[in-house]
Amino acid sequence: MFGLSDIIKFLFSFFLIMPIVTLIHLSGHIFFVTIFGGSEKKILIGCGNKLFAFRNIEVRKYYFWNGTCEFKGLKHDNRLTNTLIYLGGYL
Repeated sequence: MFGLSDIIKFLFSFFLIMPIVTLIHLSGHIFFVTIFGGSEKKILIGCGNKLFAFRNIEVRKYYFWNGTCEFKGLKHDNRLTNTLIYLGGYL
């Protein structure tokens, strides 16, 4: 049912495609944070110890696992702006 080529496709997707999709998703959140005046924006890919950082993107040891974005304070902080920030990853 599953062959060697399927395992290679899975590993390629898990270790390369998934982190790229996570980065695109989190960029959507950060886009709306930027529009509404957020400060100290940061995207974190993965969990564990920090491997490296490039500008506001930090890659952690288990980069394929999950991701998050951090920011402080919004100029325009209300229910609508928070909703758009939460939906930003999907939009």
